[in-house]
Parts: sequence; structure tokens; C-alpha cells
Amino acid sequence: MGDVYVAEQKGTGRKVAMKILKEELSTDPSVVERFLREAQATGQLTHPNIVEILDVGRSRSGTVFFVMELLRGRELGELLAKVGRLSWYRARHILTQIAEGLAEAHRHGVVHRDMKPDNVYLVRRGEDRDHVKILDFGIAKIEGAAALTQAGMVFGTAGYMAPEQVLAGTIDGRTDVYALACMAFEMLTGRLPFDESSPMRMLNMHVRQPAPSPLQLIRQSDPTADFPEALDAALLRALAKKPDERFPDMASFGRALGAIPAREPQGDEEDDIENRTTLVPGQSTSQGAAKRGKTQIHTGPPPAVSPTSASASSSGASASASTSTRRTLIHTAPPIPGAPPPTTGSHAPKRKAQATMLMDKPPVIPSADRAVEPAAPQAHAEKRRRPQATALMEKPPIIPPAPGQEGANEIHLPSLGFLFLGLANTLAGTASALPMDTLVRHLRTWAPDLDGPAVRSLATQAWSKLMVLPTAEARRERVLEEVYHLAVMPPDRAVDLVNELYEIAGRQSPVNAKALSFIVDVSERIGLGLDPRMVAVAYMHICIAHSGERLDTRELTGLRELLHRWGPNLESPKVDLIVRWAVAEFEQRATMHERWLHAYQIASDFGSAYTVPERKAVMADLRAIAEADGFIDAREKRLLAELGQRLKVK
Repeated sequence: MGDVYVAEQKGTGRKVAMKILKEELSTDPSVVERFLREAQATGQLTHPNIVEILDVGRSRSGTVFFVMELLRGRELGELLAKVGRLSWYRARHILTQIAEGLAEAHRHGVVHRDMKPDNVYLVRRGEDRDHVKILDFGIAKIEGAAALTQAGMVFGTAGYMAPEQVLAGTIDGRTDVYALACMAFEMLTGRLPFDESSPMRMLNMHVRQPAPSPLQLIRQSDPTADFPEALDAALLRALAKKPDERFPDMASFGRALGAIPAREPQGDEEDDIENRTTLVPGQSTSQGAAKRGKTQIHTGPPPAVSPTSASASSSGASASASTSTRRTLIHTAPPIPGAPPPTTGSHAPKRKAQATMLMDKPPVIPSADRAVEPAAPQAHAEKRRRPQATALMEKPPIIPPAPGQEGANEIHLPSLGFLFLGLANTLAGTASALPMDTLVRHLRTWAPDLDGPAVRSLATQAWSKLMVLPTAEARRERVLEEVYHLAVMPPDRAVDLVNELYEIAGRQSPVNAKALSFIVDVSERIGLGLDPRMVAVAYMHICIAHSGERLDTRELTGLRELLHRWGPNLESPKVDLIVRWAVAEFEQRATMHERWLHAYQIASDFGSAYTVPERKAVMADLRAIAEADGFIDAREKRLLAELGQRLKVK
């Protein structure tokens, strides 16, 4: 939204950061007001843990700007990208400062609404290497101030949004409590409470799915880690779905965190802020900043800003005194190099990009009976994360209606048309190609009340909308956006739909890789996301059990029984979908050599996804399958040995 320059106050010589609204945005009143809201929200707060706003104003030419203190340090998000997770000792120091700063904001009626590691700056103050400065109050809710948006609009970053924020409910300080708990979870475990690649799925989980225990996550990867049970209880309380069940305010949450003992770790954690520095609040100096949507820091002179009006600044300096210098006084720091390899016993995950979202209405969430099964914690514990990005969405993402909303149980037929067309695109040129007549026939089974011409017209309209898109990837993304409308189907109908997709894709030949990827993505978006570790178990089972050119029903029956043991809470329809996925992976590879190579690859991936006891249990099951006929032949011995090596099990 803005460009940031290093400038100097006349008279005092003080180096400051000047944020200027981009010229192309300065004609939009709502954007101007939101830009000034950041200065208004922050300027009324005086606290050592909140960035200081020195001045705000508008030039005669219409340029809008504000001036803030210049900081030497880096974002908390950058630190997490480097080290993965922090000790409780270090995290407690950072979290209690954030809580103190937010508590002060709440006392002044300001709710941040977008707390995340990228909006926390760490600077050195004397011996304190982790002095906190809270940034970016650009979407803050200010008590008593005129609303900048219509009722029902939603702001925030998907990984940290409280349920009431997702649903455009009442926002207060407890919303920030929830976000800070998400941050604490990430700082301590290396992952978010709901760590999904899809923002829409993440929002659904915030509303419907209980948060996992961070203590259990840590104990699985590091049994000796300092993670008191009281900390686990405090974070789970702060992550409660209902605001009334959380801490009553930020101050009490901060006091609770501060009261939990912390053991000072042996050896110093990463501590080189002075030499790996960015200079302006909220700005990354890495070369990818612009691509990630970050406001960029400029090393050239700022444009002329001759103000006609400016609010009183906290320091008493005038706007002209703050911003009239036209030269760069400090060069930006060099780009921060990539994180080093993880240290022994831990991984330093790269943080995923996440956008600060603006939605003109709340996303609609499926009913409680469609709630996602909690993912096994270890499935995500080693996931690497990318630096988080900040962006602004002009329209809401499409996610399914909430219970009680009109049409919540209806099947969205136009979206089905897009879905079948999307599958047809993946099958073009194969023996299973889907002609329009066949597509219409499949579509009509989902709309028995419509006649053939009406269904064909619907499919043709969807086809026309897809064909105007320039690339196959753009068409695929358009289809997958539409698929979110189908997430409101009853679970049994959703399973029927995915099974139908498998039937279509594999009716004349094995399901090809493009079609399989498409079907897996569709399953995820309609609420049938399957644990890929279960698919890995299924695939390895098939490789061991397979004895002929085609799989027989006895082999698949035994596989279903195994999966029910591994996932006792899995319903049979989901087990069937896991089997279909694994069979498709198996059959799309033409030779047993190719199939074994794939088994070796997934075993290597699988080796870091489960604990040692779980990996041993997998190998025991695979050996039992191989011994089912009374002996293990040379082929099976070789396969078991390779899988055991990759699973890191003797």
C-alpha cells in the first residue's frame, strides 16, 4: 500500500522512516482512510512495545504520508524462518512483551486484528536482544471511530484468525488473544495450530476443529524440551472457539504466560540481529520482498512532500520538519541469506506465505457434522515453511455456506459443470477422454429435474467461461475455486462424487497423473481431505501384496482391514477413497521397477512423518503381509530391506 523511505528530521538530525501512500492508490478515499487509520491507531498509543508514530499528514499535491521511528532489527517472522522454533525461555520473553503492548492498545479501544510474526519487530535495547515493537495497525478496529467498511467485512491472516473474526462477529481484545496464542503455538512448535496450504480450509478449521495440543507435538519430536503442562493448558484456553472461554483480556493472558517457569537453555540461540538488520518497520530487505507483496524500502530520495496539514505528533515535530530531507541517509542492509541447514535433532521450517485478507462478507463455513477430523500432529511437525507475505484481497475467497444459511444443503450445479469440465481437461488425449455428450450425461445424474438441453446449456456456459482464460493452469484454478461451492454436500454424496471422478478417469485406462492430482485437490476442497501417510501405507501394502498383473479383490480387502486398524476412526467410505488413491498411484506406473522406486520414495518421505514406534509398526505389518503365504521370497526380502532402510527401521 505504501513505499517507505529513510529520511531525517530538520534541526534534530534524527533518522526516521517515512511511509508514503502509493500515488496510484491516493485517489481512492477508502484506501487513503485505511492508510491514515494505521497512523491514527498507532499514534494514540505510547508504549515501549509499539512502534512510535511521529507525524502524519497530506501534501498540497495530495500525497499522504506518516513518519515513524526508524528501527534496527528484523521481523519475528524472519527469525522463525531461520531457527524454526524457539525455546520457551526466549518465546516467553517475546510473548509477554507483545501481550503488554496489545493490552495497552486494548485499554485505548484499539484491537489490532492482524497479529502475526510478520507484524512484530525485534530490536536490541541494551542487553535485550529481543525487544518487541508491534507494527502495522492498518486494519485495527478503533473504538468510537467511524467504520471504514460495511458491516460483515472480514479482515485478517488465515493462520491467525479467531472464529468470530472469520464469521464477521463481534471483535474485541479476545480476538487478539486468540491470534497471539496462534503465534505462540508457531513459535514453540514450528507450525501453526491449523497448518494447511489452503487459506479457506484453514478458516474452516479455526471455526470447527479443536486445536491440537502443542505439548504433544513437542514431546513427539523433542521429549526433553522445556514445555510445561501449564503452558499447554494456557495456549489451549486462549485458542478456545468461544471468546468467553478464553482469557478475559490480553493483560491476564500475558500474566499467565509470564507466571509459567522457563528453563534457560544451555548454549546461546541465534543472536545476530545487529549484523542481519533491516532498517524500517515492517519492511523486508530481501530481494523477494516486492514479489511477496511487502512494502518496499527505497534507497533513493523520497518524493517532495510539502504538507498543508498534519496531526500533532507524539514528539511534537512538524510534518515539514520530519520529511523535508530529500536524500537517503542510511543504506538498507544486504539481503538476508537463506537459512542454514537445520541443526541436529530439529528442522528449521520455512514459513508459508499468508495474505492479510480483506473480504466483503464473511466466508461461509460448512456445518459442524462436516468438521474435519483432527490431523495427526506428527503429519505436520516436520513441514518446512516459507516467509509470510502480506497482501490485500479485493473479494472474498469462495468457501462453503455455514449451517442454517440458504442453500446450505443444495448441490451447486454450475460448479459441478466446472468440475466435470476440469476433469475432462486432464483426460484430453487419453483413452479415457470425456466427450461433451458423456459429460452432460454424468452431470444430468446430479440434476434429475433438468432436461437434457438445460444441462447441456449449463455445461456450455461453463466451458465458454473456461476457454477465455489464457492458460491451462488458469483454467484449473478457476475450476478449483468453483469446487468450494460443493463442500456443502452431505458427506455420502461427496464420497459418491469423488468415486465417480475416479470411475470416469479410469474407465478405459489407469488414472493418469494429472487426473489423479486433480481428484486429490477436489477431495481436499470438498472436505474429504485424506491423510497422505495413510495413502503411503496403502501403497506400500499393495507393492508387497501384488503378485500378478492386476490387483485382485482379496488384496484390496486385506488392505481395507489394515487401514481400519491404522485409522480406527476412519469411516469406510474414506477408507475406500484412500484405496482408490493408492491403486491409482500404483497402476499409473507401467512396470514393477517403477512402482518399487515410487515405494522407496514415499518410504523416505514417510520416515520423517511418523515416530519410531509407528514406523516399526508399519514394517511389522508389511512383513506380516509378505509372510502370509508361509514364506518370504527373494523379491519380497529385497523390497522389505529397501523399505526398512528408508523408514529407518532395522
